[in-house]
Amino acid sequence: MTGTVTAGLDGSPQSIAAAHWAACEAALRRDRLHLVHADDWPTTAVVRLVSPDEQRRWADTLLSRTSDELPKCHPGLEITTSRLSGRPAASLCPPKLRRRKCW
Repeated sequence: MTGTVTAGLDGSPQSIAAAHWAACEAALRRDRLHLVHADDWPTTAVVRLVSPDEQRRWADTLLSRTSDELPKCHPGLEITTSRLSGRPAASLCPPKLRRRKCW
């Protein structure tokens, strides 16, 4: 295992499909898979539909369910997860490239 394939999850069918594609790619490359959810809370005054705690629980459940499901199709695949704060594109950008604004 030399690298990492990263996929962002937002709960949409497209993001779940992307996670499955990323799992296939990681398995082919013999890399690990890293699933990420980025919380992007508004900085202006708005009425929130859910509390930050509810949002964190939802994101943790999404990451957990997805990471539990993928090994059924890809036994032995190493999967890690993280929940980050910030804009999704910036959060998914590799740290060494963030200074260059890859999004």
